[in-house]
Amino acid sequence: MTAPTLIHPPRGPHRPNPVSAGFHRLEEGTLGSLELRLEFVRNALALFQPMSLLELGTDAGLCDRLSREGHAVYSSPVAQAGSAGFPVQVQRIVGVTRYYGYGEVTTLDSTLPSLAGRLTPWGWLGLKILDRDKINDWLPEEEILHRNGAWYRLQFRFDKRSGVLSVVSRNLEQPGGQSHLYSQLRLRAYSATEMEANLAHAGLRVEAVFGGWNAEGLDESGKALWLVARRAPTGPRR
Repeated sequence: MTAPTLIHPPRGPHRPNPVSAGFHRLEEGTLGSLELRLEFVRNALALFQPMSLLELGTDAGLCDRLSREGHAVYSSPVAQAGSAGFPVQVQRIVGVTRYYGYGEVTTLDSTLPSLAGRLTPWGWLGLKILDRDKINDWLPEEEILHRNGAWYRLQFRFDKRSGVLSVVSRNLEQPGGQSHLYSQLRLRAYSATEMEANLAHAGLRVEAVFGGWNAEGLDESGKALWLVARRAPTGPRR
């Protein structure tokens, strides 16, 4: 692991929010601009005509732009989209803005087959994952983060057996002060081969793996991977 660092993002009005601080640090450098995300989705998921889309609940700007281009866009958090009561079947599922993998591992194991069931035959799915093979290249043990006028102490722990990264965030009065608000995030990391096997079990065939929004090849310094998969007509394996 690398040594602790001190980060100073731009300031702005903000109420202390440890959950937001943890999300920000994990997603940092992987979000891209709205235009990059839009272009990536158009090309990687072959949106060459109006289609029905399910966006996994994190990117209102992307939903708005896709809707204005004539697509029928639904939005739902991952857990709800994978539930038995979700009524919509779509041609494309878009989960490329935030990582797939937040939450409990047991829930995630059952979510991919459920998402596959929301796709029409030969429907496409795009997911962003935290690259398990690259975690030790960038993950510190601890950081002091100054974000939007508030200080946070972030502590990182990666369980190699389960692949789960835990981030404990504490709000501080100042860098050497006492902790007040507290939160913990859990994010499941995957290797490309591991996620490919999980998708295959769900009845989805990986068509491409990307290392960035410009659809370039794998980036040795990157944190994230984007996978594009298609649903086989036979559906998830039993």
